[in-house]
Amino acid sequence: MRLEILDPRPTRTASTSTDEVVVDSLAGLPIAIIDNSKPRFDVFVDTLAGEIRGRHGALEGLRFRKPDAAHVAPAEWLDQIAATGSVAIVGWGDCGSCSTCTFLDAAHLISRGVPAVAVISEAFRELTSTLARSRGLDSVPRLVLPHPPSMLSDEELAALAQDRVAEAVALLSSDVAGGVLPASADEATR
Repeated sequence: MRLEILDPRPTRTASTSTDEVVVDSLAGLPIAIIDNSKPRFDVFVDTLAGEIRGRHGALEGLRFRKPDAAHVAPAEWLDQIAATGSVAIVGWGDCGSCSTCTFLDAAHLISRGVPAVAVISEAFRELTSTLARSRGLDSVPRLVLPHPPSMLSDEELAALAQDRVAEAVALLSSDVAGGVLPASADEATR
């Protein structure tokens, strides 16, 4: 019998830059999504991205779905996202390998100059913090959700996403005012 030992480390290393990468405002910028195919992430991220587009004037961007969560995204996807001038939401990490890969996907995007946030569940906050410290990637932003997020109903996930819009915007942009669009043209002139 032949035994094959696999190396769990990623095949590419992330940038060791600790520079924060954010934009001034999300208005007019596409929101790219890397969905690692974990159950129900799409419900959360669709609501989150939709709310950011509606409240902050961001645009729909590229969307990729990994065939499985235990691998980092292909470099071609990351390059395509970087070429569009997007910001990115990556997720979600609710187990060990998917949390690591989600975090590294965000780090790889940031190394390309793309503001990105990794969506991680609370149970894997320490894992990603340890990874961040060991790789010099402390500035990779994480949007931390209750664990396990996939056990929430569609309504609960939508409410959670709506509640976390301001935090996600703050992790991607330096717009202190939040870039909130006026509800009507009358408010825009006040």
